[in-house]
Amino acid sequence: MASARPADCESVAGGGLGTPRSFTSARTWWVVPGLLAALACAGCTAGSPVAEQTRDYELPARLCDIPMNEATAAALFPPGEEVDVSWRPDWVDVWLDCVVEVDGTGVIQVRAKPSMTYEDEDGIAEFLEDLRHDVQMEDGRTVGGSPHEYIVWDDYAAIRMECAEAPERGFSAVNLSISLAWAEEYQDFGDELEQFLQPYAEDFLAAQEPGTCDPA
Repeated sequence: MASARPADCESVAGGGLGTPRSFTSARTWWVVPGLLAALACAGCTAGSPVAEQTRDYELPARLCDIPMNEATAAALFPPGEEVDVSWRPDWVDVWLDCVVEVDGTGVIQVRAKPSMTYEDEDGIAEFLEDLRHDVQMEDGRTVGGSPHEYIVWDDYAAIRMECAEAPERGFSAVNLSISLAWAEEYQDFGDELEQFLQPYAEDFLAAQEPGTCDPA
């Protein structure tokens, strides 16, 4: 399964879903190989093998202000000493852009964006194109048995949740994605992302004001 890398990810203060703000233009985010190497060695001792890297921080109780299941989330967090969750503004129609940093390096990014009723409906493919992810749909794996359109890659997952009619907002669906910038090319987190994202996304949707996107 091909690796999926986000095009940008930068930590600045921001707001949350349903709170439009003045957004800045997108900036490209590249995790420099040296930073990845430093992150990979977080928690290591001299001469210790990579397999003995440790996570010395406690997992946050909430990911991007939404409670998360620690049992399914644990595998998505890398070794390191300190963790911080921050928000950043993005395009005007992106409702959520949240970055998790470990030891000062962006390692996890969560994004949510609505689809409007007047837009062409191409599902997750449209969501990926809008957010400029270098992801090929054909490289992903569709999750069977989900009531939503749900696709996972090695280090990325996206889900689309259809809305019941909401004329006051005009949203037809909410799309949510999670990407793991710290994952190496040889690592496959597809199963872990699959277990984590759907319950998290449904909790995210349930936390919004009534009428934002009531489940279809």
